[in-house]
Amino acid sequence: MSAPLPGADALTLADLLPWLAAAGAAANGLAVPVLVWWRWSLGQLFASREGLAAEAAERASLADRVLVLETVARHLPTAQQLQDLVLRIEGLRGDLKATDEAMEGFRDTLGRIDRVVEQQ
Repeated sequence: MSAPLPGADALTLADLLPWLAAAGAAANGLAVPVLVWWRWSLGQLFASREGLAAEAAERASLADRVLVLETVARHLPTAQQLQDLVLRIEGLRGDLKATDEAMEGFRDTLGRIDRVVEQQ
């Protein structure tokens, strides 16, 4: 070991013990909150069993809902079928207009026949 500097007091272990005790107490005071935070962050990092069970139930429910929607979607008409339906409806509309005009003609004819019969 080297000799202490002239004019400086030599530090002994007994002189350092109070400082070491204070440093240990400070470290202990910091260690507890750090360990609590570490435990909390691990709980946030890993999933709990209840959380996993809830997630699995939600996924199963969503899978059932998707299956129902896919089943319903299979029975929906295609774009071509809808276009054919629109064309048929337009054709029926035209047929109804022609029928209305024919009925008007029959109504006029029957009206004339009624007047002739009433006059006789």
